[in-house]
Amino acid sequence: MRRVRINTTTWLCFFVLLALVLVTACSDEDGGSTSAGNGNGAGTNGTNGGEGGPDNFGVLANASIEVSPKAIVFDAWTQAERIVTVKNVGDKGNLTLLSVGLKVGSSPEFTVSQPEATLLPPLGFTTFVVKFTPGQPSPTGTVVINHNGLDGGPVHVPLSVSTTGGSIVVIPGSLDFGDVAVGQPKKLTTVINNIGTEPVEIVGIELTDTTPDDFQVLSTPVPFQIGPGDTNSVDVSYLPDGKGTDLGELRIVANLESGGEVIVPLLGNVIGPKLLAIPAIVDFGVVDINSKKTISVELKNAGSATLTISEVYPSAGTVESVSVVDLPDLPVSVDPGASVSVNAVFRPDVALPVGLNALGGVAVASNDPGLPLMVVPIYGSVATADLLVSPDFVDFGIVATGDVVTRQVHLLNKGKQALEIKSVDFVDDHNGEFSLVGWSPSGFSPPGILAADEAAIMTLAFTNKGGTNLIVTGSMSITSTDTDQSSQVLPLEAKRGGSKKCEIELVPGALNYGIVPHGHTKTMPMTIKNVGTGPCTFVSATTYDCASFLGIPGACSTGIGNSAKNFKIIAQPPPVPGGIPQGGKANIMVMFVPPENAPIIEFFDTYNGAIQVLVSDPSNGGAQIAAPPGQAPSQILSNLTAKSGISDISVIPGNIDFGLTTIGCTSPETKVTIYNNGNAPLVIEDIKLIDCTPEFSITQIPPIPPAGIEVTQTKPVEVWVLYKPQISGKSYCTLAVTSSDTDQPLLTVPLEGKGTFDTENTDEFVQLSGKDVDILFVIDDSGSMGEEQSNLADNFKSLIKEAATWNSNYQIGVITTDAGSPNKSGKLQGSPLFVIPSPNAQSQFEKNAKVGENGSGSEAGLEAAHLALTLPLIHTTSTACSSDSDCTAPDKCVVGTCGGHNAGFLRKEAALEVVFVSDEEDQSPAPVSFYVDFLKSIKGFANDNLMHAHAIVGDSPGGCTSSDGSADAGKRYIEVATQTGGKVASICDSSFAAALSTIGNVAFGLKEQFFLSAVAQPGTVKVWVDDFECAGGWFYDIPSNSVIFDDMGVCMPQEGQKIKIYYKMLCLQEG
Repeated sequence: MRRVRINTTTWLCFFVLLALVLVTACSDEDGGSTSAGNGNGAGTNGTNGGEGGPDNFGVLANASIEVSPKAIVFDAWTQAERIVTVKNVGDKGNLTLLSVGLKVGSSPEFTVSQPEATLLPPLGFTTFVVKFTPGQPSPTGTVVINHNGLDGGPVHVPLSVSTTGGSIVVIPGSLDFGDVAVGQPKKLTTVINNIGTEPVEIVGIELTDTTPDDFQVLSTPVPFQIGPGDTNSVDVSYLPDGKGTDLGELRIVANLESGGEVIVPLLGNVIGPKLLAIPAIVDFGVVDINSKKTISVELKNAGSATLTISEVYPSAGTVESVSVVDLPDLPVSVDPGASVSVNAVFRPDVALPVGLNALGGVAVASNDPGLPLMVVPIYGSVATADLLVSPDFVDFGIVATGDVVTRQVHLLNKGKQALEIKSVDFVDDHNGEFSLVGWSPSGFSPPGILAADEAAIMTLAFTNKGGTNLIVTGSMSITSTDTDQSSQVLPLEAKRGGSKKCEIELVPGALNYGIVPHGHTKTMPMTIKNVGTGPCTFVSATTYDCASFLGIPGACSTGIGNSAKNFKIIAQPPPVPGGIPQGGKANIMVMFVPPENAPIIEFFDTYNGAIQVLVSDPSNGGAQIAAPPGQAPSQILSNLTAKSGISDISVIPGNIDFGLTTIGCTSPETKVTIYNNGNAPLVIEDIKLIDCTPEFSITQIPPIPPAGIEVTQTKPVEVWVLYKPQISGKSYCTLAVTSSDTDQPLLTVPLEGKGTFDTENTDEFVQLSGKDVDILFVIDDSGSMGEEQSNLADNFKSLIKEAATWNSNYQIGVITTDAGSPNKSGKLQGSPLFVIPSPNAQSQFEKNAKVGENGSGSEAGLEAAHLALTLPLIHTTSTACSSDSDCTAPDKCVVGTCGGHNAGFLRKEAALEVVFVSDEEDQSPAPVSFYVDFLKSIKGFANDNLMHAHAIVGDSPGGCTSSDGSADAGKRYIEVATQTGGKVASICDSSFAAALSTIGNVAFGLKEQFFLSAVAQPGTVKVWVDDFECAGGWFYDIPSNSVIFDDMGVCMPQEGQKIKIYYKMLCLQEG
């Protein structure tokens, strides 16, 4: 089907007018691409009304534009120039010409000079020249003038030539009724001009099907004729009967071979009340216990009719210490522009857990038609003295006779007010074997004061003086001004040993990687733990291949280069003498790498291996100790197991890094979702943590009955995990899921986090451009999509123009929404399979995008994208090839390398953009949440800026129509786009140029969002760009824990600039 609608950027300007913001980009394509000069003082960052730099983004007081002539007609056979005069007819405020240029699609026979001036004072004027050079027959064009006047959108000056026939232009080209009261009609007029040499017959004047009944064409019988040089008026009335904004279209049809249909956009806004809360968020900051803080909330009527506020109350779930007082007599009427105030009060009498959630909100019920119930969120925390003793149990390990072992204990005030350490005393020092040997800082000792977020370190020692009891215990008492716990007892324990001796064990005893797809890797930690009485020196770690038959491990052997083929050591401790102290630990990172050429078929390949660690004992002449024991590889038992293939059960994310967290605080809870990718039900039999320190926990898990939990495609299982560090440095854990999946009964998710005693942090970034970007177009190939495919192909230049602007290295592939056809089903279409920067990029994409109209009528674009971006299609190897016969089936030869059909498209370091184009709703089998999680997981959940999905689909909620067809609402596509930060455009737009340009700006443009490595305390964030502190132009986004810059602000980082973000780390607490 073919849809005819007014240019997308014109609609964009209307929406901007609704927001009362003049956006300089609201030009019709090229009209906005030629910027007017500002040598006369016009600037982009000045202040309103100043001669030195007016604010180009604000509407200046009473500045108004007048353009003469309103249309230009040239003689068809004569080269000529016409002068256009632009005047500021307002009585106050400067008029700024933001850009002057030709609209996209204007004939090349027309050219436009730039105006002599761009800043016009009241009654000031300037001129520019339009030139016509005869060439092709029947040229047409439009001059577009963008400005900041009260008149609103851009001024259009139609260009044409006299011909032997009739030709029409309609002035004005759009009707904006502004704000209109309910039940009060308003009339506007547009004029049809015959600029030709012969009469024109008007055969149709009507409103389009999508235009609401609030608009009506007043009596204008058709057909009728307009003589050469004559005009005829068309009156349209607007009588709103509801709320919000109304959009419509007036269609004028003339009996002409070309140019006979003109669409005039219609815009009206219903006058009504609008509730505005100032401030929009109430933040009490830190408040002392038993004290009170009050913040006034202004409830303002920003609308154009009387606002009636009927109720004001604390919203559901608001904590008891928050109240809303000093209410006006309700209900209360508020005139336009007026306001009333209420007070929010925070009076904490007990400590509250510190978290990311609001304390509650102020709920306001009113007759605002757009927001009948507003909730103003309330944030705050309680100032308490809160002593954290870490660790809360001191284990000195096994101590040799006569030896002294020390341990450090951190005393951290994680509260918001100063805390006094009154005393530290031994309750039981076991005859002096336990002792306190020092403080850090050296000048600190009880009684002493710790400010908020300040810590002191005490060093304790145990001296093994010999004795009969093997285990020695003691304790300390720590008294302080902690709000909730004035006295804490610290248990102490040590084990007596004989002489000093190094002894190690590996934790866990074995690593099970579960299933790792071919072409992917998975890394897990193995910890060396010193369980002896003396220090150990790391010497080496070696991996071995072990035979496997039906999954049963056999003998191990030395791999090529003394390293196993599939298990690789990628990090190990340095061989420092005594580097692993008594009771200490060291980590080895072991990566499983499946064979890249292994066949991907129904059964799974099982791989077994072994890791052996060798240390030396400096206390016993450097004697070497191996774990597990064994002099030869054949004597070592397998302790590494993995499979490779494609499983029906999957978990997203596949690994979790909680990042940096202050000791005594918690990370944000992280969700793990277990999905069933197959057709048959799966049963989850058990979910637990294995090989973990007590720092990790499962906080939310569904009850698992004896028969297990059934998981279907539409019913995934969610588990929430948490990290609460107790030691400084990295810790590791594994979430293990046992299921009825015969291929992968055990699925593992590595967890890691890093503890720190720091309470503040600084992140640094560098703004980059020229990034690598992979773009996947998912195009509907069902019937009636031919025009949309052509629209996409014809406007591809708008996308690659953005890529060229930022010097980006792109790969652009096309698949269809047909997820069932063997030749499609996520497979890249066309030749080449993906387009890269080249002089032929435009023509290559045009061919690839026209995927035809014979695809399945059950469009499943989300599933097609899932197939395209997973195995086996993205399987990539390093095996060179010249034909498919050089590869192991089902791999094929793709661009000189063996792999899956889409091999090479998805690059590890590149950003990913997915664009869905369809006139039907998605019918993929899995819930939208699965596809959102899947797409986010490709680049990592913390890297939101590296992945976006976009939707060019039917409008939500009711779809869209035109005279040539209709499109269903693409609600599922829109939801995916919204949840991944992508853009949404209407498939009913007559041109996709603006949509593709916007998507290109997201894909290729400068980075606006920077994610922090630890959770920040709101209100403590500070930002510098190239050492310049930014007082504004950015904000801290709590849900994403990121700083987002205003792309038009003075602090927006440019290419190569350094960004520094400082903040205090938020100490989240359980509860």
